[in-house]
Amino acid sequence: MTQLMEGLPDAWVNDTTMKYDVMFLWPAIDSSNVLEQIPHNPEIEDVIYLPGVVVWRIDRDKVNRGQVLKIIGSDIHKQLTVRNPNTVRKLYALMRADTISP
Repeated sequence: MTQLMEGLPDAWVNDTTMKYDVMFLWPAIDSSNVLEQIPHNPEIEDVIYLPGVVVWRIDRDKVNRGQVLKIIGSDIHKQLTVRNPNTVRKLYALMRADTISP
């Protein structure tokens, strides 16, 4: 989780102008090669592989032109779980608090 948190761009947030998701990968598909299986349009979507996850960002006004959401219902979609960055950051904070507490 620490490696993931260090790799998440701070400027990427879910708000009225930007959509951003973290896709946690099952071990069977956890490889940078997974990006070859996820359709995306690099002109309007940012897709980053970090060990264990794929991070996706797109401007909200371009979501309908994006390609990543086309994985919904596919075999690859069945091997991942998606969380928004706010949830990921909160989970990380809870994990850190638990490791710091006596």
